[in-house]
Amino acid sequence: MPDRTDAGRPMLRLRELTKRYRGQDRPAVDRLSLDVAAGELMVFVGPSGCGKTTTLKMINRLVEPTSGSIELDGEDVTHVDPNRLRRRIGYVIQQTGLLPHLTVGANVALVPRLLGWPSARVRARVDEMLELVGLDPAEHRDRYPRELSGGQQQRVGVARALAGDPPVLLMDEPFGATDPLTRERLQNELLRVQAEVRKTIVLVTHDIDEAIKLGDRIAVFGERSRLAQVGTPDEVLGRPADPYVKRFVGAGASLKRLHLVRLDAVPARPFPTARVTDDPALVRDLVVRSRSGSVLLLDAAERPVAWVAADDLTPLPADLAGVGLPATATLTAEATLHDALDVMLGTDGAGVILVDGDGRFRGVVGLDEVMAHVARLHAESRRHDVAAAAALGSAEGAA
Repeated sequence: MPDRTDAGRPMLRLRELTKRYRGQDRPAVDRLSLDVAAGELMVFVGPSGCGKTTTLKMINRLVEPTSGSIELDGEDVTHVDPNRLRRRIGYVIQQTGLLPHLTVGANVALVPRLLGWPSARVRARVDEMLELVGLDPAEHRDRYPRELSGGQQQRVGVARALAGDPPVLLMDEPFGATDPLTRERLQNELLRVQAEVRKTIVLVTHDIDEAIKLGDRIAVFGERSRLAQVGTPDEVLGRPADPYVKRFVGAGASLKRLHLVRLDAVPARPFPTARVTDDPALVRDLVVRSRSGSVLLLDAAERPVAWVAADDLTPLPADLAGVGLPATATLTAEATLHDALDVMLGTDGAGVILVDGDGRFRGVVGLDEVMAHVARLHAESRRHDVAAAAALGSAEGAA
């Protein structure tokens, strides 16, 4: 998996950050120090009550720290005007926080208007942000939040948080209230958006699988915000710092590593295709000549429609409308091998159909391709473990 971090200066620096609540013997957050690099997606993960959300809220001063400092792009913002600070930091929460009496467009426009942008620039920015999160501005701009699905509302929340072009985006359990299918789609959408905008993102979750999938680095929180480990997903999975992290990661660490590999790391193979408007007789000839014994039908925009085999063309239909098995097993390059295997288990097609951001066909990734890549990862991991054991033995011998 390619390194997604930006090797630059820290965008956020937390130093000895502490929060004590009146009447409590122990601090909710105790002298936490952490750097988040520019363009990095840092995930805070840990059990309930470990201080990860309190830490997140102290960054934009929704919760005032008792002591310590917060630097944003080199400036100590611990004592600046909180409202001015929040215009520099986007914020996304689990229930979106959209204002129900405002349209989608008006919600997205809130921060640009507070920043005093000209009306024409605000309108252009609203449309730009809606397109960025995969919503058609003409269709959604004038609708109200109650008219949208939960997943669409969450996308609008992200669009609103990005509208003022903040350097930092904070996300507090942003997908926790969605169903598993919607959550997976939103996670993939976040990765796609981040590849385009490269914001510094701090995301809170209690789900280690989500942390592994999304994070450039993961901060594993223990009791009272103790940082049990900060590292890349591969480091946390492969080299847990202590028994607590090992227990938190849980069983199946090898399988969790499948969350780390994007589909674009596995070569997609070409597959015979035809158009839904083609002559059925010609398509049948193509199926007969095909080594796979099937053809993938595409629509006029090159989007997958159906898998068609010889049995689907016997007797020969008058046209190809409704013929074959629906081609629903589609994923984009941002999806992971874990996503691909999950989809493959529920499909009768030749594999996962790889599509671009507009849904256009780009190739097929089958089980053989995925397993070959998994075998390479396993071999690399074994070589690393052998080398590490040899190095440890040499060090002990020298001592």
